[in-house]
Amino acid sequence: MKIYFSISIAGGEDPDLILAKDIVVMLKKSGHEVLSEHVVLSGRVQRQVFLENAASAGFDVKNTDFSALVRAVDTYWVDQAEALIAVVNRASFGVGMEIERALLKPKLGLNKTFVLTLIRRDLFEKTSKMITGIRDGSFQLYKYSSALEAMSAVDAFLRKLTEQQ
Repeated sequence: MKIYFSISIAGGEDPDLILAKDIVVMLKKSGHEVLSEHVVLSGRVQRQVFLENAASAGFDVKNTDFSALVRAVDTYWVDQAEALIAVVNRASFGVGMEIERALLKPKLGLNKTFVLTLIRRDLFEKTSKMITGIRDGSFQLYKYSSALEAMSAVDAFLRKLTEQQ
């Protein structure tokens, strides 16, 4: 399954980056293609992997403004994804836009994408109402208290999707 993984990467490392890395590793070990695996990497490695993957997807990485490239590539990958998994513990316009794009895909004539968002239970009250207010059958918001609980939620989400296919 093609999966787009999303987490806030602007403005420093997310305190849950270890969880994010563990999720991406689990997804890949389970045979899934993680289109945005670069988001759990750091610094130059993150940028290099992004550029390599963007070039492999046919994007002109040398002659395109980097911001425009990121938007185009991320949108393309969300459009390719069958599922989107996002950690929403920090505010992020980008993550919100990726979730919205995934949910709007059927209206754009694209494949339906199922979305799982993960939020630490202690941060739920501070989460944007633009996320907690989503009422869509393909969207799930899961509140977790531990990394193990979050990993179990990802596993259950993917098992359910696999059974539906």
